[in-house]
Amino acid sequence: MLSNPKPTLRTVEKRLRAELDRAYQTIALLRGQLADHNIHSINGPPKWAKYLSHQETALMQMLLDVYPRGLSISYLEDNLPCLDHARQRKGDIVPVVVSKVRSSLGRGAIDTIRGQGYRCSAEFAEKYKHTLD
Repeated sequence: MLSNPKPTLRTVEKRLRAELDRAYQTIALLRGQLADHNIHSINGPPKWAKYLSHQETALMQMLLDVYPRGLSISYLEDNLPCLDHARQRKGDIVPVVVSKVRSSLGRGAIDTIRGQGYRCSAEFAEKYKHTLD
């Protein structure tokens, strides 16, 4: 009967060091790829996104990117990240996300373009457009 010996502290330490070395190699590779695209620092999410979900942040970033134009609901439906594609692609996800953003950032953060879609408000864009650079 063969038994699996318990790993010694030295064995565990060796495995952890190997994992850490692989992680450092991956980080170096990613830094190189970022430098290839002239990206030398990575900022965290903008301060205004602190209490937003990834969907809500993505919506605001898309709207800020095209400001002063707006985006159609169908474009937003196709490009918002979703957790469950079947459930969230029914067509009502965009108004729900917009409502959540408005409750977090204030009603004035997003303007509705009647019959077309949504646009970032002028006040929000002027205050936070620089956070995407």
